[in-house]
Amino acid sequence: MTGWRSALGVACALGLGGLLLGAPSAEAQVPFTAIGLGYPIRSLDARSLGLGGVATGLLDGTSSLGNPADLTLHDSPVVSVSVAAEAIDLKHEDGSQNTGRSWFPVIDAVIPLEDWAFRVGFGGLLDQDLKVILTDTLSTSFGRFEFEELRTRDGGLSQIDISAARRLGPFSIGFGLQRLTGSLRQTLRRRFTADVDSTGSLPAPVLEGSRTDYGGWAFKAGANATFADRILVSGSFFWSTVLKARESEDLFERTFNLPNGFELGASGRISQRLMLTAGAGFSGWSDTASPLVGAEAVDVTWLGGGFEYTTVMGTMPVALRVGGRKRDLPFRLPGRAQPSEQAITFGFGALFSGRARFDLGFEVGSRGDLDTTDIEESFLAGSFTFSISQ
Repeated sequence: MTGWRSALGVACALGLGGLLLGAPSAEAQVPFTAIGLGYPIRSLDARSLGLGGVATGLLDGTSSLGNPADLTLHDSPVVSVSVAAEAIDLKHEDGSQNTGRSWFPVIDAVIPLEDWAFRVGFGGLLDQDLKVILTDTLSTSFGRFEFEELRTRDGGLSQIDISAARRLGPFSIGFGLQRLTGSLRQTLRRRFTADVDSTGSLPAPVLEGSRTDYGGWAFKAGANATFADRILVSGSFFWSTVLKARESEDLFERTFNLPNGFELGASGRISQRLMLTAGAGFSGWSDTASPLVGAEAVDVTWLGGGFEYTTVMGTMPVALRVGGRKRDLPFRLPGRAQPSEQAITFGFGALFSGRARFDLGFEVGSRGDLDTTDIEESFLAGSFTFSISQ
C-alpha cells in the first residue's frame, strides 16, 4: 500500500504543478482566473470604472494607475483607497456554478509640487484565485475508485508604482517605474468516496500544496495636452521586462515575456455640467505564448467610454456616470476562440466638505462564450473609492 500511495502522491504533485498555467483536466469547469497567467485586472478607481474603464485623459484627474503625465491634473495632495468585489455566474459544459472574488484595485498617494507631481501607488495586475470541486473515477491496476477533488489557488500579480510628471504650459509629460510582485498558493485535496469494483479498501486521502513567487519590472511614459481647460487628450506607452515565477518547493524558475502596449484617452466638457470621455488601448500578450501550458496567449485591444453629469444636491456636488466597454482577454484554450468581455458601467460620486470624496462604480456584463470559448461568465462588479485631499 505504501508504493500505491507514493505513486498517487507523485501523480497528484505533477497535476498540481500544471495548475500554475492551466488545469487541463478541468479546463471546461474553471473560471478565467485559471487559464494562462490568470485574469488581467486593471488598476481602476470607482470613477474610471463607472466611465467605461477609461483611466487616461480624465479631466479633474483620477486615482487609477494610468498615464503618469495625468498626475499634473491634481491641484492638491490626495490619498485614495479603492476596494472591489465581483459576483460571477460561471457556465460550462457540465452545468453552472456561482463564484466571486474581492481585491484592492488601487491604493495611491499623489503630491503636486508647483509644476511637478509625484505618485506612490499599489494596484492589481493578474488574478489567479480559484476554487473548484471535481468528481471523477480513477482507474488503476488495483481497481476503479470514485473521488472528489478540491483545487484551490489564492494569489496573483500586483504592481508597486512610483511615478513623476512635469507640467510644461498646456502640456505634461510623465514617467513611471513599476515593481511587479506577488505569489500564488495552491492546494489539491483528493478524497476517495467509493470502490467501484469492490476490490479492496479505498486509497488514503491526498493533500498537496505549493507556492510560486513572482517578480519583474515595468516602465511607463506618457504625455497629455489641455485645450481651453475644456478638452484633454492623453496617451501613454508601457514596456515590461520578463516575469520570473519561482516555485518554492524545488526552486524551479519559469520566465514569461510580459506585454508592451499603449493607452489613449480623451475627455471634453460639452457644458459646465456634462463631460464626455473615451479611451482605447492595446497590449501585445502574444509574445507570452511559448512557456504556457494548456493555454495560448493572444494580443488584446479594448475600447471604453462614458459621460459624467455633475449637479448639486443641497450644498454637495454629486457626479452621475454611465458608460460601456469591450475588451479582449489575453489567454484562450487551445483551438478555441479568443474570449472577450463587454459591460455596461455606471456609478456616482459625492464631495464632502471640499476634501473627502466617495465614489461608487458598477459593471454588469459577460465574458467568453460557451460555444466558442468553452467557458462563459456573467458578472456583476462593484468598486468603492475613498479619497481625501489637503
